[in-house]
Amino acid sequence: MMEVLGFHVVSMVWAGHPVGFDLLTHGDQQFVAFYDSERHMTVGSRRLGEETWTLVRLEGRWVEARNRLSTTIEWDSHNSITMVIDDAEQIHLCGNMHVDPLIYFRTSRPLDVTSFERVDHMVGKNEDRCTYPVFMRGPGGELVFRFRDGRSGNGVDYYNIYDVETQTWRRLLDVPLLDGIDLMNAYARMPELGPDGWYHMVWMWRDTGDCATNHDLSYARSRDLVQWETGAGEGLELPITVESGAVIDPSPPGGGLINMV
Repeated sequence: MMEVLGFHVVSMVWAGHPVGFDLLTHGDQQFVAFYDSERHMTVGSRRLGEETWTLVRLEGRWVEARNRLSTTIEWDSHNSITMVIDDAEQIHLCGNMHVDPLIYFRTSRPLDVTSFERVDHMVGKNEDRCTYPVFMRGPGGELVFRFRDGRSGNGVDYYNIYDVETQTWRRLLDVPLLDGIDLMNAYARMPELGPDGWYHMVWMWRDTGDCATNHDLSYARSRDLVQWETGAGEGLELPITVESGAVIDPSPPGGGLINMV
């Protein structure tokens, strides 16, 4: 391991463009996920205080439409990597997707990065055009996964929930939470649990791939991620669309809204 200006270098990495890596600390262990200098998705682990990391390149599948492995990144800053550790201490990892088939890995042994295995499906449908994966926790501590199905200007947001006992995923909601109704897509911040016991979510809509077409800043809240309402306490029927009554600032396209994820 090299030392640069007092900092220990885990690995040389791909820096041709900005893209999100991930670092988790769990107990006395740390876990990292990144693209190495040859653009391969790589994971590592160490004990806190140790200088040596165990590094593993993940084995991807061939993506015909991309003409590359699913674990090799192109010039795309959308393709961040995200990880989470479930209640059985298995590590979940997802990333390198921008309107791509689901790219998801899970360890078969607790906290062991050498046991990562590729899992090509979570629920087996609407997983061919994935972007913006996010892991979060539900109100009872459940592991929840959010992603966009579709593309800029035409997409929906799905939420899955994980069963630790069976190691399987299912839909948290039978329908998308946010639906662009084939005319637009939502750019939403992850629902955040506030001190008031509510999950708060803000988003805006976009009509095309051009960020200048962002419009209509919106807000909704929920106690359980299933039943949603406006800030005024009016119930929202799912899926939520631009016509549902959740808009709080009707800024038009060209109004300067910048999308969020």
